[in-house]
Amino acid sequence: MEYSYHRELKHNYLIIKNSEEESDKNTLYQLKILENRKLTGFVPCDLRNINNESFLYYEINSMQSIKDCFAVRKMSYEDLVRLLEAVKRTIDGLSEYLLGMENVILDGRSIFMDLSSDEFKFMYYPFAHENKSLGAFADELFDLVDQEDQKAIEMIYDFCDQAQNEGVLVLECIEHLLEKNTVSKPVEEPHIVETFSESFEEESEEKEDHIVKNQKNNVKIQMIFAVLFLGVVASMVYIRGNYILNKEENILSIIVLVVSMLTGLTAFFTGVKELLQKKDSLSERDYESKEADKNEWLEDECNIEESIDMKTYQNTLKVTSGVTKERGYGETMVLNDDTEKALTLYSRNTDKTVRISLDCLPIVLGKMEGCVDKVINDASISRIHCRFSQNEKGNIVITDLNSTNGTYRNGLKIKPQIEQEIEEGDELRIGRICFDCR
Repeated sequence: MEYSYHRELKHNYLIIKNSEEESDKNTLYQLKILENRKLTGFVPCDLRNINNESFLYYEINSMQSIKDCFAVRKMSYEDLVRLLEAVKRTIDGLSEYLLGMENVILDGRSIFMDLSSDEFKFMYYPFAHENKSLGAFADELFDLVDQEDQKAIEMIYDFCDQAQNEGVLVLECIEHLLEKNTVSKPVEEPHIVETFSESFEEESEEKEDHIVKNQKNNVKIQMIFAVLFLGVVASMVYIRGNYILNKEENILSIIVLVVSMLTGLTAFFTGVKELLQKKDSLSERDYESKEADKNEWLEDECNIEESIDMKTYQNTLKVTSGVTKERGYGETMVLNDDTEKALTLYSRNTDKTVRISLDCLPIVLGKMEGCVDKVINDASISRIHCRFSQNEKGNIVITDLNSTNGTYRNGLKIKPQIEQEIEEGDELRIGRICFDCR
């Protein structure tokens, strides 16, 4: 099955020519469902007849095949799970229209990712074709998975092992993988511990605040009692100085005077004592918090000092175009480069010259950071625009990745997904930016 690509106004199409005319009712029914765009999760498709030949036009606006999309950033565990969930969801949706999955194309260049929504889209081809086996699809995914993601590696190994079994069903295999990875998810114990510690700290803080409030209330009560009893003392002194009292009244007034004076002084000194204790506790808490902040700052400083290799920091950086060769784990020896210099692109119509060295291939250009090797922030550049690589002859080639504004070599437009050799002296136009190959 051969693919061709065509841009029509603001639409990008992947085109498949139908070499055989299928007239059975089942194929016509599948075409009708596909044209009406009732299948969710699939690339929209139209059937066109041109010069008595039948073509399927798949509309791939803002889409890139997973082979091109994950060529640079690779597929993480989360991406792999989302892809398998999309396969399962798409296959389940086919049963609603009594369709099977034998016409779903599972390979790297036929599964697309919508860059605007991060959704996976699949191609449904109603006509007879040689579809890849599940094992071949698993092997292709293995090359796209991030080799540093341990969970993704374990999952893809498991997928490859199951896909090699004869008679394995795609849906059962994917369901088993998803169920296994869902069950094996670790319980978020650290989060529970963290929540418990946070609640414990909040509870302890509430207790401390409650103690401080009780101390304040006790001080107020003691001071009020002191004032009241001192008022009683003042009243008794006034009565004894302005009225004539008999013997019994004189004794009673003396007792009240002494008791009130002692009680008032006791309440006053008790309140002062609690007030001083409160200040001491607050100052101690402030001191402890300051000491904790100081210790934390010192630990951070120590960690920073430990993380910096001072010898490496003090070494001078040598920039050279030569080839480097590392001996053991020591210093890197710089060798003279007697080979030809790598081809380099220099922009001509930009404010600042954009320099792109083609010494390390492949290189993907575009404006979508994280998905390309060289980010060019220009409105005329597509998210994933083009790729520089090396062909079997060892020559440098450029491939347009279904870009919106196209890629040109010496004024001629390069067809999408077709490798075009470039050499020194060529002029390349990527979007609106012109480059000279030197």
